[in-house]
Amino acid sequence: MNKRLRVGIYSSKDTREKEFRRLLERCPETEIAGFASTRDDLERLLAPGGVNALLIHLDDDVEFGLGIVQHVVRLMPDLGIVSISAATDPQTIIRAMRAGCAQYVCAPVDGQDLADALERIRHAHFGAVRRSRRVCVMGSAGGAGATTVACNLALELARLSGARAGLIDLNLEFGDITCALDITPKYTIANLCEGSTIDRVMAESAMHELPSGVCILPGPKKLSEVARVTATGIRQVLEAVSGLYPNVVVDMPRSIHVETAAALEGADLVLIVTQLNVAGVRNATRLYEYLLELGAPEEVVELVINRYKADHGSVTLKDVEQHFRRPVFARIPNDYKQAISALDLGNPIAASASSSPVRLAIQDMSRHIAVECCSQESDTKARRGLIGRLLAKK
Repeated sequence: MNKRLRVGIYSSKDTREKEFRRLLERCPETEIAGFASTRDDLERLLAPGGVNALLIHLDDDVEFGLGIVQHVVRLMPDLGIVSISAATDPQTIIRAMRAGCAQYVCAPVDGQDLADALERIRHAHFGAVRRSRRVCVMGSAGGAGATTVACNLALELARLSGARAGLIDLNLEFGDITCALDITPKYTIANLCEGSTIDRVMAESAMHELPSGVCILPGPKKLSEVARVTATGIRQVLEAVSGLYPNVVVDMPRSIHVETAAALEGADLVLIVTQLNVAGVRNATRLYEYLLELGAPEEVVELVINRYKADHGSVTLKDVEQHFRRPVFARIPNDYKQAISALDLGNPIAASASSSPVRLAIQDMSRHIAVECCSQESDTKARRGLIGRLLAKK
């Protein structure tokens, strides 16, 4: 459950109340507990259970303001205090911290600086929300089956964990998730990216939840809306959903560009879905090598063979494993008739054919993902470096 930070405001000038209320109303997951301009008002504001954080304006008398800080710390030593001052000299900042301020924001106040300071206090007070497990799915070629894998993987992870799972369509131009699951969502990622900031409340309200527990954020409805989706917006969306669901599956486009590359930052697993044919394996090789060149750890990037043992395949599993010098992560059997029927009807395979070999293979893959991600931690620093390299190339 999301925990909102109750913030009180203190300033010796009551004319500042309107300004600070306006700033706080723009800070995500906060609510205004009240305003105080005198010590008596402050005592009432600090009643037990009333506030989790307090903004104290140190100007125009820094000494008096620091005295207020020390008084509050004696009353409520665990309260998160944000001091605000026009003074930028290190000496004043250090004195404020020593007096008991957890955060220091310079005036005139920048809204984002204040929001960041309050977010740090909120995490310290309530405890940081555990980051979800993020799995990015990429197809080596059109029709490789990446969307089918992504949709059914999200469903199986939701079943396995007993908790809701997120499913995000980042194939912005030609995403197929809404078609694959036969849904008509009210909102899309383009709608979320229209705002200046995206928090968990906004993200959750935009998700389309299925009875299975899979919560979907579709791609834009129209091609003209694609331009609204920025790399910054995608990063904010992913950060927001990371506190909502233990597992988030991202259906990626085959091309890597600035906007969708943001999803690869911090990904726990990148699955490249391919078939046993020359074109598919060639493109899978290019994707795999490119990601490694950009700094992705080898253990993060894995291969999934779809339509395994199909009659038309000209490449063997042994060929692929020798070529990549590693075993494939998963093999999904060929059941094209059932898979394409489920896709056309807008049903996940688990709903239309619960005992299908395809469904059972994706079930096994989801179990493997859960075990691997819980027992091993990838090199976060290397993964964080991936997005930087991608953006630097643009």
